[in-house]
Amino acid sequence: MIVNLKDLSINELQISIQLLSKSAGLLLLFNFLH
Repeated sequence: MIVNLKDLSINELQISIQLLSKSAGLLLLFNFLH
């Protein structure tokens, strides 16, 4: 149970970090183009 909860939280953190990095990359590209 505890291990599963840890895995879920880690997966959620990885997904949120990936989304943040993608949005940050898009913002950098947008600023660079302009």
